[in-house]
Amino acid sequence: MDRISGYPLPVKIAGLGRYAPSQVITSSQLEAKHGLEPGWCADNLGVTRRCWAGEESPSFMGAAAAREAVTAAGLDLEDIDLIINASTTANFEKLVPDGGPLLQRQLGLADSGIPCFTLQNNFLSFLNALDVSAALLITGRYQHILVVTAEVFSFNLDFTNPRVFGLFGDGAAAAVATLTPEGEAGGIVDLCLETFGQGAAVVQSAIGHAMVRGKGLTPAELAMQMDADALNKYGNIYIRKVLEKLSQNSAMKEVKWVIPPQMGKMFSEPVKEMLPGKEILQISDRFGFCGAASIPMALYEVVKEEKLTRGDRFLAVGVGAGISVGGMIMTY
Repeated sequence: MDRISGYPLPVKIAGLGRYAPSQVITSSQLEAKHGLEPGWCADNLGVTRRCWAGEESPSFMGAAAAREAVTAAGLDLEDIDLIINASTTANFEKLVPDGGPLLQRQLGLADSGIPCFTLQNNFLSFLNALDVSAALLITGRYQHILVVTAEVFSFNLDFTNPRVFGLFGDGAAAAVATLTPEGEAGGIVDLCLETFGQGAAVVQSAIGHAMVRGKGLTPAELAMQMDADALNKYGNIYIRKVLEKLSQNSAMKEVKWVIPPQMGKMFSEPVKEMLPGKEILQISDRFGFCGAASIPMALYEVVKEEKLTRGDRFLAVGVGAGISVGGMIMTY
């Protein structure tokens, strides 16, 4: 498959925000509750703690992250002219409407008329939303696009499978995307996104039409199912192919930080081997895997700590349900 052409794209991440639920679940708590050996989660998953939502809804979490991102961009909420809800768990609160209008309402913009829509490509939703934002900004249709990713997985985990319930966390992140001003270097340098539907059963949930039709399904059958061995095997094969294509771009040599799929050891260690000498940014040890929110949550951290500054290049890599896989080189 040929790589998507038309890059670089002059889109700037003008502001970032993050929200983590207040309820911290340590791995030792899960290990004691579910009969696992002490240290099992850290040894097998690379996760020592994660945050799970209590009463927090995705729209509440997303709005908290969004407010921080808008403030960081030096804007007011009223300056936003498009809201993209880029979440895997977009329909957690309601099937209809989707999470976009709920997020708008949480932001106090219910009467604003600001258009909202949900873009959902599972764990790659944030990267897809940035790419779509760039195209919309270039047309001049919008000037300030708010991309929000808020994930709540803890309500739908398979508690018979420790490689699922020990891995996932809840969290939210947001970014304000604008056109890059003249004289600045920010932008999407290159992008490669691929989907292999033959792996659609590797990560899946029966919630939806299958749940309505199915009778007598157990909670475990309704919960998110993940074949970790298959995802590990095929995900790393597909990631290698994506990285080989992106490595054809000379910009790869200038990448300062690499954000790998935040699924603990499953992908961080192989990505480190594939990209020797690069700084690998891992937050899943403290936050677990937060789906599409993981990449912007990690990006927020490295920017907040001033380890990534304007003009620096980073690479974000994602893999998940589909099986979908992608990588984006961007100048912050």
